[in-house]
Amino acid sequence: MKKINCIHAHIIDEAYYFWATPTGGFGHIADEQPLPFIFDSECQYTSRYGGEESNEQSGIKSLPLPWGRLKQSLSLQQWLNNFLKRKVNIYWRNLFSSFSNNNEHFFFLTQLNYKTLNDGFVGRSPMVDFKRSFTVNAGVLQVQDDIFFKSNMCFEFFNYAILPRPLNSNIEQLCDVSPNKEMIISSASGSTMLDFKQLANVSFSKGDKLSVNYSYRVCQHV
Repeated sequence: MKKINCIHAHIIDEAYYFWATPTGGFGHIADEQPLPFIFDSECQYTSRYGGEESNEQSGIKSLPLPWGRLKQSLSLQQWLNNFLKRKVNIYWRNLFSSFSNNNEHFFFLTQLNYKTLNDGFVGRSPMVDFKRSFTVNAGVLQVQDDIFFKSNMCFEFFNYAILPRPLNSNIEQLCDVSPNKEMIISSASGSTMLDFKQLANVSFSKGDKLSVNYSYRVCQHV
């Protein structure tokens, strides 16, 4: 049976930071934790994902992984990649769902195949790769995203630098890409706003790269 995902943990100044390698579409939304769930003995600081998949506020669009809508069809290599993996989705209700419906959005969660690295994870596909790295420095968890375009891709819109707002004010959370869109999400930890950068009518060429940096630091309780 396919391994669902790999859970990782850091302990920084008595706070716990948990994140998980994405399932690549083989699990439920509740199996996903691509950015850290942070908590300590007193409170939760960031979101735990999961909920009813058919609800937009708790479904795939609520996850902090890039996605968009292509103007073009999937490449033949991408279609074949999706066709080969669709039959082994472990959830019976998704057994006959396709990752290759060209009328749907291009979600990095389902279009890429993920592998755990020593410092994070990488998702690969014939069209685009995505790497997320986690490092700890001076009490701060630093996260870096790198998106590598392996073919020419044209989007009606493309969303990245996707970051849920903190659940309380006792955490400093930063991102070096300014958002221009937001949506309400409902997670296992409660509701919050999801900020993201949306690029409209954008084209990427083979060899293009996008990078994003995030940081998290739990503040002292007052």
